[in-house]
Amino acid sequence: MHVGIVGAGQLGRMLALAGYPIGVRCLFLDRSSDTPGAQVAPSLIGDLEDAAQLAELARRSDVVTFDWENISGSALEPLEKITQVRPPRAALEISQDRLQEKALFTRLKIPVAEHAPIDSREQLAQAARAIGLPGVLKTRRLGYDGKGQFVLRAMADIDGAAPMSDGSGFFYRLDGQTYLLTARHCFSAKHMETGEYLGSYSTEPTHVRVCLRKKPPSAGFPRRSGERTEWCNAAPAARSRESRNALRPETDCLAMRA
Repeated sequence: MHVGIVGAGQLGRMLALAGYPIGVRCLFLDRSSDTPGAQVAPSLIGDLEDAAQLAELARRSDVVTFDWENISGSALEPLEKITQVRPPRAALEISQDRLQEKALFTRLKIPVAEHAPIDSREQLAQAARAIGLPGVLKTRRLGYDGKGQFVLRAMADIDGAAPMSDGSGFFYRLDGQTYLLTARHCFSAKHMETGEYLGSYSTEPTHVRVCLRKKPPSAGFPRRSGERTEWCNAAPAARSRESRNALRPETDCLAMRA
């Protein structure tokens, strides 16, 4: 299997290295040849939204994905006529806007923290009083690795957040954080077709790993809703290294960290 990756950063490098033992070969597209990904796999050189280079990447790949999550959906749209794009473009576009993400979760009846859109200092003050503190003001788009967010512990902190409150953002109360990371269990092309999902559920101070196992779909993927889902092999992070290494990829879930 050949995987095209838009962006050749550290995540792309890790993906390429993980792919070699299972027969996956990666091809990157990046602005420079001096990248982490280029150290382990070939690269096309060009702008990440260059239409010609993206089309070349798609023609040479069984599936295209991205290391750089800020690529526009419109740049990926033409590739859908050439090959598969995963995650789907619709998922990418929703994930790029935190308010759209929360709206989707709400429609799917997935609980989210109480939050409010923020476009001005006045809206921030109203939201802080209504929702409560401590809370976090985040940009709707482009923030990452702690950038684009401001923690408010008291109403006096609102003035410090003023530069961020003048743009499109949102505010939510923060009492603690929980992370859930899921990934398709794909040691081979067969696993990509039959399908298993792995989950890492993370809260402080412990980690719990779970496996979301779904019945094989009638044909291909992406998976459709309504299939039976089972939770299995839940275990605390304190498992010994020997027991983690003994997990069988065909039947057990892998240990993952969010």
